[in-house]
Amino acid sequence: KMKQYLLTAWPPRGSSWLATGARRDDEEGVRPFRIDFTVARGIVVSGRLIDRATGKGVRGSIRFVPLPSNKYAGKPGYDSYNYSRMMGDDVDADGRFKLAVPPGPGVLMAEVYGGEKANGGQELCPYKQAEFDAKDREHVKLIENGEHRFFTAINNSREFLDLENAVKYLDLAPDAGTATCDLFVERGMTQTVRIEDPEGKPLMGTMVAGVTAKWPIVYPIKDSTCTIFALDPKKPRQLFFFHAERKLGGSLTVRGDEKGPLTVRLAPLGAVTGRLLDRDGQPLAGAFVDLIPPVTPGTARALYQQLAQYCPPIRTDKEGRFRLEGIVPDMQFMLSIYRGRTDFVSEPPIGMRQVKPGQTLDLGVVKVKLRSN
Repeated sequence: KMKQYLLTAWPPRGSSWLATGARRDDEEGVRPFRIDFTVARGIVVSGRLIDRATGKGVRGSIRFVPLPSNKYAGKPGYDSYNYSRMMGDDVDADGRFKLAVPPGPGVLMAEVYGGEKANGGQELCPYKQAEFDAKDREHVKLIENGEHRFFTAINNSREFLDLENAVKYLDLAPDAGTATCDLFVERGMTQTVRIEDPEGKPLMGTMVAGVTAKWPIVYPIKDSTCTIFALDPKKPRQLFFFHAERKLGGSLTVRGDEKGPLTVRLAPLGAVTGRLLDRDGQPLAGAFVDLIPPVTPGTARALYQQLAQYCPPIRTDKEGRFRLEGIVPDMQFMLSIYRGRTDFVSEPPIGMRQVKPGQTLDLGVVKVKLRSN
């Protein structure tokens, strides 16, 4: 039993009926009760998701996001976005789709699944993240916050473009019946990177973050060369490299228009040490110390999530001392300090740090306090 129940109703694929949902508060006891759905017909939009470079269709999913000015999308029967915001319809292997959408202004959003086999036969997405064209941007207010890009949808919800590969503004009349719309995905530029050890010899078996423009972006590379996809010279991408067995790491910024192949030479990983004391000057014993990535997303954050299996959190000894190893040179990080369910923060704040190749960064004595909510 729950306090409230949410049900969704899905029409057959290709139908003009819109998906819908309904909420109902629970009743006492375990008696069955009735939930009615209000359904409405939408406009059937059909088209293809196309690789602009090859003209071939690509497989993925597609969905429609109403904009704040859409006066229909909040009405019963037209309000599927309230119940199934992230659910999309399939785009088949030839790129064809058919989707019922409510009338009024909104954005058609498409995400590609795979599309390329590379770097040892791994399936990955070689396409750039979605971009609104100049005409569409007159109707959609795009906000860029660090590496995040998003726009405001109905009900003041945020729609991020991090996982999308194509977007198109639509404003269909309620009596349109049907409409056609093709979406194009862009490959951008590719670049080859040679991976070397500190002696300049080819290095195999490296984990690389930044191989693609959209998640997943971290891949294990068996060979000593790696192909990087969906590059944009206007938005240089920082790649990070990690070799667990040799304890090596490094970084390289790639634009895509360089005369390749490029070369990155990895160096010994770094470490960070220190001693934690509480506000009374007593050692903080048995506390976990862990690396956490920068707040903004990107290749560094993605790699940190993968490195958790290689660089688990460590615990301070009875004197409050710790040593955390396996830090990629020149990659920014912060420290997370916790014991049980209690989080601590340093005072003054340690802030963002990074280490040089092979460096052990000694933070010295660090005083900590309970994190305030």
